[in-house]
Amino acid sequence: MDAMRAEVTRLLGPDPERDPVARDARVFGAYDRSGGWVFGLLVARNVQPGAVGRRPSETWGVDDGDAEKVSASRFAEMAGTSAARVMRFYRAWERAAADSKVPSFDQLTPGQEIDLPDANLWGDYFTVYEQSTDRRERIAEEAKAAGTSYTEAMKVAKNPAAMRTAILGDPKTAEAARDALMGRTELRATVVAQAMSDPAIRKEAAAQTRKAERIEFVRQVATDGKAKTPAGQIIELTSQARQKVSACLAAVEDSEATPESVTDAYETVREAIEETVESDRDLQTIEQRTQYLKALKSTAKGIESIDPQQLATVIDDDVRESIKQLQQRINALASSIADPNAEASAPVVG
Repeated sequence: MDAMRAEVTRLLGPDPERDPVARDARVFGAYDRSGGWVFGLLVARNVQPGAVGRRPSETWGVDDGDAEKVSASRFAEMAGTSAARVMRFYRAWERAAADSKVPSFDQLTPGQEIDLPDANLWGDYFTVYEQSTDRRERIAEEAKAAGTSYTEAMKVAKNPAAMRTAILGDPKTAEAARDALMGRTELRATVVAQAMSDPAIRKEAAAQTRKAERIEFVRQVATDGKAKTPAGQIIELTSQARQKVSACLAAVEDSEATPESVTDAYETVREAIEETVESDRDLQTIEQRTQYLKALKSTAKGIESIDPQQLATVIDDDVRESIKQLQQRINALASSIADPNAEASAPVVG
């Protein structure tokens, strides 16, 4: 039997699985053709995160067909490396599988051989020169959530200059970049602060805010058919006023509406509210009374805030004249509203 085995070996050459040189040559060839995919496959077909790790004694003598996947920690222990490094290969394979470059994990079993992608593609999914993979991991997570290609996202991330050029030259790209920045809550405040440091942008922001507030005002009045008067009354608009407001709403909701056209619509709605008040005598009376009362309370509050003792220390002719004029005005108002009957019924003294 030994003589026959020796003759077969002489004729066919040594068994590649037993010949260490042949094994190494095969591994070398695989790495030369596929680069990091070779190591990615080793992890992909043998690792299942969270799996119960087998001890060495449990793995000895197990045939390929009977072997089960192990945890990343167990695989790292057997390989003499860290679980974090193993998981970097695992996630790289996962991203490649999402792009249909390689089979998914559930299609692989320990010992299984497959055709691997070109070595040049490995760098699109895995990098060994970054100390941290947080950047790529975040991009991968966003690509998965958005349903976009991780590979294409990485191409953009690798070329900030080209990305800036596209933003400056293409409105749609600029809009996408703006939406992305506003979606990053941790960057939003910084972006706004930097923008608001520019006087021109501050002026534009104020104009846009005013425009948005006026559009919302017109929309609210048109939707409710009601409005708040300057005195704070909530009133129902007349049918004629509602027609005006509806026309204004169509104007402000036009995609090409300018700040000037929005201002015109806003002023028209304010006029419609005033016309509604003026068309109803009772509403007009309440509106005027409320405005007068508000003015009187404001004046009284201002006078009450003046300390007579402090005033005496700074008094001059201008202040005295102002107080006299205010007193005369108050006396005139008091006389204009005096009850005639009260004066007629007052007792005669002397």
